[in-house]
Amino acid sequence: MAVAPCSLSAFFRLRLRYLLHAGKARLMQRWLGLLVIVFLSPALPIIALLVRAAHFMVFLFATPGVFPKAIGLHLGAMAFAQISALLWVEGLRPILRGGPFRGYLDSLPITLSERLAIAAGLAFLLDLPLLLPLPVGLVLIGLKAPMVVLLYIMRGLVFTGLTIMVQAARIEAAPVLVLFVLMADAALAMVCGMAASGAALSMLALPVIIAGAGLRLSARLGDWNDAGRYARRVSSFPLKGLSRLDPILRLQIRCCIERGNTTLGVMLIVWVLPVALWALLHGFDYDSRSMPVEIVAMGLIAQGSLVPFAALAEAHERASGFCQALPLLRFFWVRSDIGLVVGLFVSPGLLCLLPLVLHGLISLLGAFLVLASYLLLVSALRATIPIDPRWRPMPALALSALWISVILFGAFA
Repeated sequence: MAVAPCSLSAFFRLRLRYLLHAGKARLMQRWLGLLVIVFLSPALPIIALLVRAAHFMVFLFATPGVFPKAIGLHLGAMAFAQISALLWVEGLRPILRGGPFRGYLDSLPITLSERLAIAAGLAFLLDLPLLLPLPVGLVLIGLKAPMVVLLYIMRGLVFTGLTIMVQAARIEAAPVLVLFVLMADAALAMVCGMAASGAALSMLALPVIIAGAGLRLSARLGDWNDAGRYARRVSSFPLKGLSRLDPILRLQIRCCIERGNTTLGVMLIVWVLPVALWALLHGFDYDSRSMPVEIVAMGLIAQGSLVPFAALAEAHERASGFCQALPLLRFFWVRSDIGLVVGLFVSPGLLCLLPLVLHGLISLLGAFLVLASYLLLVSALRATIPIDPRWRPMPALALSALWISVILFGAFA
């Protein structure tokens, strides 16, 4: 049953009001986190950061004909940007879904397509700071080539729409739409490699059609309640493959992959991000911009360690009475947790440093020192877990920003 437009408007205002009231602390965290990064990165002031991001947008949307066959290059850059946008809203996803009122909201006669539209509107409001590089990139292009300017604007609008759509799909748990957005990204990457012409402009309809088809199919499939129940049944099965591991390690892994935990999703992101950066660095031809990009990516990847650290700490707190009865050293679980998480985050760090070593941008000894300091950063982030979760991102971001500044200062000094 359809809902009147006035009712949808009231529903959107209700969701927005709840976001502003319930999520004001987390919204403030994001702004304070941006300020912390600016203040702790004297080598990269805010204007320089904005200009670098604008150059990235120009490279992505206004270089037609330069890389006509490098679809993977543009696709990697888009994946990097969309993963960053997903991480931007991930902490607010429970609030964007309605928090404790989600059950009541699900009982309202509102279709999935309408819920996705409302979630997209909320995501757009959250993404306004991330959209600032787009108009700055337009200034960098100038108005000398009208077709290039028009293509930049249209490609930017399509990419912004796809990014907001994948955020809305994540908020409303619409996996089919995510798959169609990925296909639309591939089509847009192909269009971004075409020369500036009317044909390139008309080809922009292809990713729009693909995304529209995904939206239509998601609306027909509904909210995937049956699939969700099936996934919960599968997740409840015992994992027989863990029986061969050390009992302590087996217990830690179960704490990280238990129902409702996002550790697996975060690990997937931190593994995909370095691979996406390889395509981006190939577009830079491994010049002087490659080192800052990889170091910043490693700092962001280190932030992902907060999720398994928090999951393990919460599990230990729930079983504190039992753990205290065991004959273990005082900081046994802390050391074990640090060892496990550092082991999980070694491979993403190596993947980030590998292209720099292969192309001679950093020596083998320098890469070893950077990797060692990166692992120390991951270990140091464990100290932020006792802090209130509402304010934990600020000291964590401060540590990463400080590490990035020190590494870049040492690399370019």
